[in-house]
Amino acid sequence: AAQKGCEVIGEIALFQRLKGAVPVLAVTGTDGKSTTTTWLAAMCEASGRPTWAGGNLGNPLCESVDELTPEHVVVAEVSCFQLSTAAEFHPQAAIVTNLAPDHLDYYQGSYDAYTNAKARVMANLGVGDSAVLNADDPLLSTWSAPSGATTFWFSR
Repeated sequence: AAQKGCEVIGEIALFQRLKGAVPVLAVTGTDGKSTTTTWLAAMCEASGRPTWAGGNLGNPLCESVDELTPEHVVVAEVSCFQLSTAAEFHPQAAIVTNLAPDHLDYYQGSYDAYTNAKARVMANLGVGDSAVLNADDPLLSTWSAPSGATTFWFSR
C-alpha cells in the first residue's frame, strides 16, 4: 500500500485520530512496560478517575474509543513496533522504563534504530506534557523532553 502512495498507519496512530480529548499516559521501554502500565492504571483508578489500560498490554486501544469520555485517562503500553507506525501519536505523558538491546533482528542488528523507535513516544510532546525517564539508564540519562514539555526523572 505504501509503495502505491497510500497512507499506512498502525493501531496507536488510528487511536490518536479517534480518541478525542482523552489524555493518554504512554509507557514504553525494554522491560517493565506491563508492570508500569498496570500500576499507573491502578493509581489513576484509585484517584477516582475513569481509567482504561491497554495497547501492547493485550487490550487493543481502538476497542476503547466508543466508551471513552473526556473524564477518562488511558494508560497505554506501547511497543517499538507500534511506535514505528505512529508518527502522529501524542500522549500527554511518555514514560520510558529502560532501554537494552532487544528486537535487533527486526532492526537489522541496529540498537540505534531500536532506540530511535522507542524515542518516538516523546516526539510530539509539547507545552504541558511530560516525559518520565529512568535516570539510572545510561542512554535515557542523555534524553530530554522536546521543547515545552517537562522532563521528570526517576531512580532507584
